[in-house]
Amino acid sequence: MKARYKYRISPTPGKKYRLAKLLGCVRVAWNKSLGFCKEKYALREKKPVNSEVQKQFITQAQKTENRKWLSEVSNIPLQKSLNNLKQAYQNFNCGSKHDRYENAAINILINRGQLVQDKKGIWKQA
Repeated sequence: MKARYKYRISPTPGKKYRLAKLLGCVRVAWNKSLGFCKEKYALREKKPVNSEVQKQFITQAQKTENRKWLSEVSNIPLQKSLNNLKQAYQNFNCGSKHDRYENAAINILINRGQLVQDKKGIWKQA
């Protein structure tokens, strides 16, 4: 049996700021790499290796002038978000092993109408 715990945090204003900054950076890394992966999927190309995605959307992005602020937070949460994206795509592509509706990222695309299922059950970009 799995135990479940409920926590409440009360961060100080400084910690709230740092947490918001971290979550914003994670969201930017996730959204940019998701957009890139969606383009590859629409062109029927293979999704690039996770290390290449991390290099492009974390390491190289931190060196650009307009994304320099990504280096102000730890790389670990950024890498974890891209690992979660990789897992989302694996769950989406494996078909029979996992329910495609199980993954939140795919649900978002379906709910927005960006992915539709044809008569054969194949998912395509709308």
